[in-house]
Amino acid sequence: MEWIDSAEYAGMPDIPISRIRAVSHIKNPNASKEDVLLICAFQSGTLTGYMGVLPDYFIANQQKIKSGWLSCLWVNPEFRGKGIARILMSAALEKYGRRVILTDFTHEAGQLYFSSGSFAPLIEIKGIRVYFKSDASGILPGRKPFLKPLNPLLWVADRMLTGFFGILKGIARKRLPVLNLRIESVKKISPETESWIADFQQNMLFRRNKTELEWIIDFPWVVQKKEPDYESKRYYFTVNSPVYQRFYLNVHDDSGQLRAFIVLVNRDGHLKVPYAYLKPDDSSLILNLILHYACLWDVDTITIFHPDLKERLRESTFPFIFRKEISKQFLITHELKAALKDTPFMVQAGDGDAVFT
Repeated sequence: MEWIDSAEYAGMPDIPISRIRAVSHIKNPNASKEDVLLICAFQSGTLTGYMGVLPDYFIANQQKIKSGWLSCLWVNPEFRGKGIARILMSAALEKYGRRVILTDFTHEAGQLYFSSGSFAPLIEIKGIRVYFKSDASGILPGRKPFLKPLNPLLWVADRMLTGFFGILKGIARKRLPVLNLRIESVKKISPETESWIADFQQNMLFRRNKTELEWIIDFPWVVQKKEPDYESKRYYFTVNSPVYQRFYLNVHDDSGQLRAFIVLVNRDGHLKVPYAYLKPDDSSLILNLILHYACLWDVDTITIFHPDLKERLRESTFPFIFRKEISKQFLITHELKAALKDTPFMVQAGDGDAVFT
């Protein structure tokens, strides 16, 4: 933090990490004093690129194995094409003994990782994304430039379609089954919740415990702020968003029995479910709860990867404008994959840094 508090950092036109993200990295319970969290490249005093690494552990063959998530990669546009990204990646691999995992990478970054020969596919999880609102005027002209003259008409069509489906959504919301549930938004993980989560983690590669979850709750990477501040204008990744809400929910039935623990993130109208712990038989019940919140918050989009919730969303007759099958790919270094052997495992959508963003 000394560097972030320095005059040098304050005067940089581009910064390699935000203050809120730096604090979160320092508080990471899986990080040790020896871990490298940020790798920067400079040329003649100019920041030419940076890569963040998020230390973590996974469980394989009853062993706790240290690893690092490649968390962000940025190269100064004026220095692209000079191999800086590859230098940063090589440094991260060296610092973590080639025990590295990554996900949510861009197409360009994916080309770098695959071409390096250092990574192998770990797992690809399937999800579904549904849309409540139409945005043809924002999407089609960018993909098909010949439609730009029609943008005013597309905008009107968007408003009409969204309005019509909004009426259908309001009717459907009233028809959702009555939820005899007690919802508790938590900031601390109780022994009951911790025990509940543990029951679902036998095959989880990353087994989030009380300490890790409370770190995630207490130290986000994004804050809700309508207008971008000075720091966010110098940092390539997100520091603040007009809408950024995170909810950690214990779901009890009317008898007081815990039925689920779920994490919901609403960022600028996009509702995501990075973590969910529930029994398959309760997936319809919990999806109805998620749809209730989606209507309450008037979100544009819902994305779900949890296997049971995803299937219930796919089968749902709720009036969505559009449904889209999506996937999320995880890569792992060959050395780290060898440690897995034939261990059966699962991951959740929030693993890595996804729960923070």
